[in-house]
Amino acid sequence: MANPNLLQLTSITGDNVHFTLGTSATSCVLASSNTIVKVVALYVANKSGSTTSFTVYHEDSSDNATYIAYQIDLPPDSSIQLVSKETPLYVKESEEIQALASAASNLDLFMSYEVMS
Repeated sequence: MANPNLLQLTSITGDNVHFTLGTSATSCVLASSNTIVKVVALYVANKSGSTTSFTVYHEDSSDNATYIAYQIDLPPDSSIQLVSKETPLYVKESEEIQALASAASNLDLFMSYEVMS
């Protein structure tokens, strides 16, 4: 297993993922073998009538978590941008981004990313 050299990429494919957060951690994006995922946008939106907290974290291949956002309270009918193209995240092979909320079905997560190989 090796991450591709960014100067020798043969493919860059853009994609989006979106889902409703639950109270158990959900994998948002996972980098497979010989790929790097560049996260260029990550939004969380509260579609409920009550404040709900959420956590987003990076998990490495040894299951070590590093928090990107930890128990952030999101007011009703609001959203927050955690990642932008100016501040992207790179997810190497066998690593992933995970997210969860304090209440199921209140929050939506939307992510845009590029798979590079």
